[in-house]
Amino acid sequence: MIKELSLNEEINIYIQSGLTPTELFILRLLFLAIDDDSTYLNNYLSNQQDGKKLFRAVLESLKEKKVILSTFKTPKEGESLNIKSIPFNKNFLKMYIRESNELGAELFEAYPAFININGKMCSIKNFTKAGLYSFEEFCLYYAKAIKSAKVTHDRVMEAVEYGKEHNLLNYSINKIVAFNSNID
Repeated sequence: MIKELSLNEEINIYIQSGLTPTELFILRLLFLAIDDDSTYLNNYLSNQQDGKKLFRAVLESLKEKKVILSTFKTPKEGESLNIKSIPFNKNFLKMYIRESNELGAELFEAYPAFININGKMCSIKNFTKAGLYSFEEFCLYYAKAIKSAKVTHDRVMEAVEYGKEHNLLNYSINKIVAFNSNID
């Protein structure tokens, strides 16, 4: 959900939200875990002295800073936690969804609307075939596919530009996004 951040973007997040570097880092690991990749979070916490204690303290701090809703009950030592059940503040998330929308919008604008197949113009920008019924859904789908990584987005954009210049784009925008979701 949170894209790979430039130093300026990271500083702006610290200023706007009051997060510490550790809180932002753990928050980024949390979002990866929510997207079914808990490897990084588990690795980080298991290699920190008192990692579980640190994690609980960060969750409490995120709750105090209104990143996590006050209804969230931080698990006590020994209690389990369903990461996907953490209720995040929608206003906080909108900051990052907007960034996701910017990535998706940039891809959508750069991608050609039609290609010529056997003399017939065919639309390749239709994302509803992937079950996405709004532009915002498409942008979130794209951001999730590239794990919101700016580096991956830049590679996708370079590939799209190269494909346009050399008349190589023969796939719908959905297939390009799905293909890039498998790149690491």
